[in-house]
Amino acid sequence: MIIESLIIHILGDFYMIKDPSKIYGTTPTGDELNHHIRRYSWISLLLFLLILFAMPEVDFVLTAAIIMSVVMVNTIHKVFIMPLIQRLVRYTSSSEEVLTKLVQKNRSLVVLSISQILQLVWILLISEGLTGVRQSIHWIIIGIGFILITMYLYQTKKQFEFKKTALLFFSSLVVSTATLYVIQRLVTGSMTHSEAEFFFTWDTSYYHTFISYALTLLLLMKPANLLIRKISSAYNPKLESDNISRLSPKEDQQRAGFKGAGAMIGTLERILILLSFSAGQLLPIVAILSIKAFARYKRIVEEASFSEYFVIGTLLSVSVTFLLYLMLQSLITAGY
Repeated sequence: MIIESLIIHILGDFYMIKDPSKIYGTTPTGDELNHHIRRYSWISLLLFLLILFAMPEVDFVLTAAIIMSVVMVNTIHKVFIMPLIQRLVRYTSSSEEVLTKLVQKNRSLVVLSISQILQLVWILLISEGLTGVRQSIHWIIIGIGFILITMYLYQTKKQFEFKKTALLFFSSLVVSTATLYVIQRLVTGSMTHSEAEFFFTWDTSYYHTFISYALTLLLLMKPANLLIRKISSAYNPKLESDNISRLSPKEDQQRAGFKGAGAMIGTLERILILLSFSAGQLLPIVAILSIKAFARYKRIVEEASFSEYFVIGTLLSVSVTFLLYLMLQSLITAGY
């Protein structure tokens, strides 16, 4: 359940938020937190259903307890712990030492890194700690989770329209009823062979490989883009005031290219490099990097600062992809 918990966390923290760095760089408003918690919870429910349908032999009570715990810990972290981290970073950056100046310059990256490390530790502890305890503990956790969710929904009901609230309620009711029906048939053993073949037709080893690749690709896209952008932004020549003052807004837009194109190119680059690593072919990587360099050839030749920034970003991208490839191989070898 570690990989599934990590997928829930990555989807909720990076893909359900338009700008993940904003929630860590500044103190989010109550509405932003409420929307984030709701989306995080829906992602958890959808992945829980995926696990039940893909792996019928899984202990659904343990699975529900782990996912419920992950959601509760994330909520507690966003509401209580993250503001403390932001205050600590602001307090540390008020000093005049070199290290604190570095923290001040990269405050959002520091807050993001500390928050993600803490949540990763919590996810690992939850996934491993709940595996060996009695099932009664799992039921207690599920009960506490439902009580807290009910209290939270009651407190935030005024922030959402009645139609949306009704739609969410009835859709969750239908999904929950269908899930309980399948679980009941599995537990009582009354599911016929044709029904079981309809719901579960694939080997569970395919599921393990699928979620391993899913976790790797999710890390490879938005989180990797955010990390590389934060690290390489210190070397971005566009941020230098003397360069900006020489260019008109139109010229600056022409040099920068389309908005978001750099992130899309980086994402496609890392996906293709990962596929090349997986296939054991290194020649396509050379072609990918050559195409990327050709697209920026003029600026690379004319501007030394941009060429250094380009090389730093490219090396970071390849390094992150290679590390994630090693992680993927370890997960598949270990049974995932």
